[in-house]
Amino acid sequence: MPVGEEIEREIVRQLPSSEIDATARRLGMESLFEDGLAKIQSGETTLAQVLLATHMSEELPPNGPLSDPAATREIVDAIGTAERL
Repeated sequence: MPVGEEIEREIVRQLPSSEIDATARRLGMESLFEDGLAKIQSGETTLAQVLLATHMSEELPPNGPLSDPAATREIVDAIGTAERL
């Protein structure tokens, strides 16, 4: 997401990162993790890759269950279903 004027002003004013994040989200920003979940659902990546890219897991077995694209799509679909309940 490009840094717009509103975000730039908040950075210059040295507002807390939580406030800058809230503004960015209001303006449509998705987190790297949220973008990764969408890519899992479309089959572009696996949960293991998303966890590694977002530093949520420092070490995952390379051929573990989270590296299976079909299994990770099922997990993400289940998370999305639970969020809608």
